[in-house]
Amino acid sequence: MGIFNARDKQPVQGQQGKLFRPAAFHNLTDKELSQVYSAAKIKKYGPDVVLIRQGDSSRSFFIILEGGVTIVKDFGDFRKEIDCHMKGSLIGELAFVRGVPRVADAVTAEPSTVMEITEASFETLPVKTQLAIYKNIASLAANRLEDLILKSVDIHDEKERLYKYMRYNFSKKGIVQSTSLIRDLIPKIPKLPVYASKLVTRLMDENTTPQEVTESIKADPSLAAMVLKTVNSPYFGFVQKVSDLNRAVVLLGFNGVYQMVVSNGLKSTMPRSEPFMALQTHSLMVSMIANEVSLLSNRDRAGVNSTIGLLHDLGKSVILLLKLRNPKIDGLLDTVDHSEIGSELLKSWSLPDHICDVIECQNYPEFSPPQKIDTERLEDLAVLYISRICCKHIMGAGQTAFSTTFFNDYLSVLKFPRQSSVDFCKERIYPVMMKNENRFPANLRYELRNKEW
Repeated sequence: MGIFNARDKQPVQGQQGKLFRPAAFHNLTDKELSQVYSAAKIKKYGPDVVLIRQGDSSRSFFIILEGGVTIVKDFGDFRKEIDCHMKGSLIGELAFVRGVPRVADAVTAEPSTVMEITEASFETLPVKTQLAIYKNIASLAANRLEDLILKSVDIHDEKERLYKYMRYNFSKKGIVQSTSLIRDLIPKIPKLPVYASKLVTRLMDENTTPQEVTESIKADPSLAAMVLKTVNSPYFGFVQKVSDLNRAVVLLGFNGVYQMVVSNGLKSTMPRSEPFMALQTHSLMVSMIANEVSLLSNRDRAGVNSTIGLLHDLGKSVILLLKLRNPKIDGLLDTVDHSEIGSELLKSWSLPDHICDVIECQNYPEFSPPQKIDTERLEDLAVLYISRICCKHIMGAGQTAFSTTFFNDYLSVLKFPRQSSVDFCKERIYPVMMKNENRFPANLRYELRNKEW
């Protein structure tokens, strides 16, 4: 990027040799217009030159005399072109009039000639001229606001049409999932071990305490032995041997032990090949994040939310099984909705209806604002949606991308302040997870320690 042939105070001629008169100066006399041109800085720029940088506190406004300027907004997760201004347009007036930081970048889209009027140069103009320009700026701002209101109405209508279209398609998805291929496979998948399904069911009881669940694990010798075997395996990588369940609870926390039990139960239902293990690793990370999101939002449902995180991608495992057994319809299976298959499998395992419902609707927050979601499942869906996005930010490559259109709306559901998904994950979730990293399996600790923001 660079400036070429920069020249200050060079008049720009309009028709018949007159100075070009943009809308911001439409009612100035020829003498007043000439004074403005004399006070301003007029330069020629090449393409891709940043005239205004988001966050700057400079006090000046710009008039495009030739060419075009693109307005680019940094939303934290991504940068987006939000507008484009051509010859005669006024830009940067908000910061000039109100003294607020710049809200977006202004970048030349092509070779352009631009007039800049700084606060100091503006004050050299006669008071009458200043007042006339202020009134014109106010009028232009009012017109721009009216256009934005009309655009927002159009966007709202478009979002409503999109929402209805998506809900219509989701209402039809059962047609695909009801095929005999899937109906025949689900009963053949090994059931979740009794100990795991009992734990999940007990956790849904609001009167159940962590201590009671821990005691139920202790009461089952085979289950307690499985917990100790897993804690002492390379999966966790503890240096000192853990010889009793109480010590395991101290090291991993109640939710850590609970997640381990359910996760081990899930592993027994699926092959131990690399694609399945990758899904399980992802689900465990989502579960860990969901636990932290739930705790940070002061909700007494961390166990339920971590369970939903562990189970949310189970339908993808079913689709992998189908692909292994039916390679000829691999492409068709990519169109199948994994959330409904996962929900159907969990129902066949007699897991609580609420967990099945949340998992079936897990994709709704990507295209639906919170007010469109059933209130009974809204908060748990919000936790899952936010956790899946945070998992994408932490684990990076190979993770599914999500729409963050309604991210802040779902943060508000959980009483969090508005924040970009990257900043929320980086500033709220990641530090807590690093603090508790010793409770995580070795592979998740590796992901956390090697994360670069």
